[in-house]
Amino acid sequence: MTSPKPRHLFAYGSLMAPSVYLKVVGRDPKGASPKMEPAVLKGFRRRAVLNAWYPGIVPASGEQVQGMLIEVETPEDLARLDEYEGDDEYARIPVQVETNDGGGGTVEVEAEVYVFLRAERLSERDWVFEEFVASRADERM
Repeated sequence: MTSPKPRHLFAYGSLMAPSVYLKVVGRDPKGASPKMEPAVLKGFRRRAVLNAWYPGIVPASGEQVQGMLIEVETPEDLARLDEYEGDDEYARIPVQVETNDGGGGTVEVEAEVYVFLRAERLSERDWVFEEFVASRADERM
């Protein structure tokens, strides 16, 4: 009997912070870190959402988004992620992302990502993870 294929989420915003991800899925933020690795999503761009501390992504030919590929452990975790992202601003869709193959090359992996549904609310400024961490917003969540 084979074990079920793990589900992967491509995170490009606050969920890249392990403490935020763990809080969202209901685990102790000081516990074991989720399985995460750097990844790239091609054909999208990330922008800061106007008057908010979080980003959104929308399709954009020739662009790419750096983020993290996260292994989602349970269907309950995915349900909590859906609740966190909400259904009025984001939709979860299947995508292919590139990650390191362990030998210096890349490999494509099936994942899901939350795309932003309200492009008119995106600024022209990219959202920067390091600024999010420096602002300590992850600790206030």
